Amino acid sequence: MAKLSMQDREAIISLEAVREALSELEALGHAKEDAGVTFSAGVEAVAVKAGIEPAVLKRYVQARVKDTAKKLAIQAAQMQLLFDEFGRPA
Repeated sequence: MAKLSMQDREAIISLEAVREALSELEALGHAKEDAGVTFSAGVEAVAVKAGIEPAVLKRYVQARVKDTAKKLAIQAAQMQLLFDEFGRPA
């Protein structure tokens, strides 16, 4: 795909499309931020109750949601192998 010059890009930019969608995009952005806060608070609460590091639980849930749990499990097993072989830092 050929790169467009700045002049060509300016010729095809439609600020009207941005203007029409900006309020909706801002609302979606706020909803995403709110959902992130809610998710983080939920993870924190469950992690404290379960005695699990919140970052570990968050990463696990995200891996399940993103369908990357298998990859994370392999990484965790390899990390455990290294700790078993070489010990944990003091």
